[in-house]
Amino acid sequence: MAGSGRRLKKYTGKVRNGKAEVRVKDSTAAGTSSLRCLDFATPTFGWGFHGSASEELAIAILHDHFGSPGTSFTGRVLKLYRSFTADVIAQFENGEPFSLSEHAIARWVGANGRLAAI
Repeated sequence: MAGSGRRLKKYTGKVRNGKAEVRVKDSTAAGTSSLRCLDFATPTFGWGFHGSASEELAIAILHDHFGSPGTSFTGRVLKLYRSFTADVIAQFENGEPFSLSEHAIARWVGANGRLAAI
């Protein structure tokens, strides 16, 4: 609901020159920013398959979606990222551009958030 003054993000990914790039467009800011890998062991993103690069993308998107890190935040991301990878990230076409709205992420979290409470 960008028109209501509420922040709305959109994540887009594509492979350019053999490197996966994921950008974040925030409706309240000009331009886009790059989503960064949070794990030095897997310093790249992937999608369209199950693997560490896809899991890294899931962690980075959930990290960005939930906002400021903290104990409850970290636990929530760690409890959700594998299911988010399987349900969302792995479903994109491998190596093809993708787009994911913050609204779609919120819907998925709402339907699967009970996993984070376990």
